[in-house]
Amino acid sequence: MSNKKAILVYTFLLVIPYVLSLALIGISFNALVLHSASLWRTMVGSVVGACIMLAVKITVERPLEIILNFVHNKFLRFLVNSFWITESKRKVGANLIVDFILSGIATWGIRQIFSPDRIMGDILGIVLAMMFASALIGAYLEYDLLSVDGAE
Repeated sequence: MSNKKAILVYTFLLVIPYVLSLALIGISFNALVLHSASLWRTMVGSVVGACIMLAVKITVERPLEIILNFVHNKFLRFLVNSFWITESKRKVGANLIVDFILSGIATWGIRQIFSPDRIMGDILGIVLAMMFASALIGAYLEYDLLSVDGAE
């Protein structure tokens, strides 16, 4: 796989869904929690969001391993390795901290960008549709490489 194709696959299968997952955390928290603007409640939402993001990262371990076998660019390897958390407990801890911070930013950002009516409305469906489309495009780009049947 060329570096260009690896970037596309990585972007559509990992980066875009990761950012959209953070948006889903922010939208869901703001839609479900009354008075979500308090610092304490935002921190609780960030802890829950970080745990959810850890679970999401665990599910993409195999595709990451496959992509890592085909990527030779040092920067791309660094990006892929940043999502690959099974290597060490330090990496899991670092990812939890980063996801805690990003979940808090997402929760605050969604609250700043969208009105409560919009948060309670159709924005969740739009973000889910975007995530689904991104995953479809990423899988289409490299279906043969990432399929379970082709794996060892």
